[in-house]
Amino acid sequence: MALQTSATDCQTIVSGVLDTLYRAVAAVSDAVWGPWTVFLLLGTGLFLTVRFRVVQVTRFRQAVAGLVPKAQAGAKGVLSPFQAFMTGLAGSVGTGNIAGVATAVVAGGPGAVVGEGMAGVGCVAELG
Repeated sequence: MALQTSATDCQTIVSGVLDTLYRAVAAVSDAVWGPWTVFLLLGTGLFLTVRFRVVQVTRFRQAVAGLVPKAQAGAKGVLSPFQAFMTGLAGSVGTGNIAGVATAVVAGGPGAVVGEGMAGVGCVAELG
């Protein structure tokens, strides 16, 4: 005897599975991306800023000097230090983060720009 199922039975089963999956993903998302996550990220940036003795400010001159190449006689290279830095930055940051910031600015307005700037200052200590 063959098992007979109708199209509505299959739709009901698929709908139930998708609803359960949606509720599971929403529960995990709510647990991970709560207000505590913002405090954890900002706290980590603040901790590393203090731990590295405000590296964003104290080593700023050295960072800028590393981008400007010094004239060297007979030096041959395909990339300048600035081009190498930008290539490495593009590879590590990626277009997803750039699109994410653009979306935040569109959705959040001027407050998002201030928030991104504050988070960026903290992130410099994490990357340094």
